[in-house]
Amino acid sequence: QLYDFARAMGASVLVGNYSRFVIDLNRPADDKPLYTTATTGLYPDVLFDGRPSFLPGKAPTDEERAAYLQQIWQPYHQQLQNELARLKARHGYALLFDAHSIA
Repeated sequence: QLYDFARAMGASVLVGNYSRFVIDLNRPADDKPLYTTATTGLYPDVLFDGRPSFLPGKAPTDEERAAYLQQIWQPYHQQLQNELARLKARHGYALLFDAHSIA
């Protein structure tokens, strides 16, 4: 709802449908840190304040994380890449505004 106005303006909007605690779509697939200060990764096991994200024994397994990457992260980024290519082909360039909130 926060960005509903964007569609009314003719902007393309790509919305992630999963919590960043499943997989963070704003992180690279290789999980390299984006910042030199406190940060969370592709699979946020630790909050920004250093507390664990999951109860003991409740964190996703490596197999579950691999599935999240393949079934959530990759299709999202493929759709983003496709939309940017479509806009660039149509207009000669494309601008990406990454607007999100942190849960």
